[in-house]
Amino acid sequence: MVRATLRAVRPSRASLALGIVLGAALGVVPSRARAQPDTYQLSYSAPPGCPAEARVLKEVRANVRDAASGEGARIALTISQEDRGFTGELVAVDRSGTQGRRTIEGATCAEVSHTLAFLAALAIELGGHIEAEPTPETAVVPPVAKPPTSPAPAARTVQPSQPAPPPPPRNPWRFSGLLGAGLRGGLAPSARPVLEAGVDFGATSSQLFAPAFRATILGSLSRVSNSAGTAKLALLAGRLEGCPGRIGGPTVALRPCLGLELGAVFAEGEVEGGHDVVQRWGSGEASVRLEVWPFPQVFVELGGALVVPFFHTRYFFVPDQIVYVVPAVTGRAGLAVGYRFQ
Repeated sequence: MVRATLRAVRPSRASLALGIVLGAALGVVPSRARAQPDTYQLSYSAPPGCPAEARVLKEVRANVRDAASGEGARIALTISQEDRGFTGELVAVDRSGTQGRRTIEGATCAEVSHTLAFLAALAIELGGHIEAEPTPETAVVPPVAKPPTSPAPAARTVQPSQPAPPPPPRNPWRFSGLLGAGLRGGLAPSARPVLEAGVDFGATSSQLFAPAFRATILGSLSRVSNSAGTAKLALLAGRLEGCPGRIGGPTVALRPCLGLELGAVFAEGEVEGGHDVVQRWGSGEASVRLEVWPFPQVFVELGGALVVPFFHTRYFFVPDQIVYVVPAVTGRAGLAVGYRFQ
């Protein structure tokens, strides 16, 4: 009976209009604010390793209570890496074309992006208008209070976050460990593989004068032969290097260096009556290193050196079968990976 009665009733136009109004008031009809797209422009750029653009823009939109108030505003967020940490910049242009700018610093990219997201939400709520940048003594982000338009005004109030703490002072020196491999001369007529391990202590400054010091232990094996037989040579040595400066930026740079190697060569003749001998090894060198820092604490290094041996040792089989003579000038090249501990 109820279904038949409902079908028999033909609603008038006035009834339909009243139903739509009541439906909108009860949330049946989507509100304009819920369907309205962003009325402002928002962009973000940051170096690798920083929070992704989608994450930061989502954080900004989550803090914006009234997107319509930012109509016509253009907000640009930029983060760059500096020697002392990260620097963030917010540039806002309101609908009249007036531009404002804010700059912040932080120890990590994550805290800088979080503060920029909060400032961007404030700028959007103010229609793209921000006050002139205050001095460091009075740099406080003021809360933006919206006039209450509903019984729940707290839902439309943007609460400011705590000011970001100042970045801790950076240590002007760094201590690193590294492992490397390469090729070197001095043990045979052709280059031989070598393995190295060392520690490095140097300045973190990107200025031209940035001294560094390195201590390395290295080892290499070789076999040399002639018609009389074969000899096995093994080099074990230590190297000390000093580098007066650094040419380049914080992520890519060249270092010219001078070094000194001291050690011993262990020789064994693979012939009847052969015996083992130990010969001293020493050399001076001039080298160049190319440093690349893909991450703040990890670096990759490609280097090469001109090596001048101090002792031109002759290896021979008795009585006069010469196997190999250490040359007057040789060289080395290698690749190393390092980790900065502080």
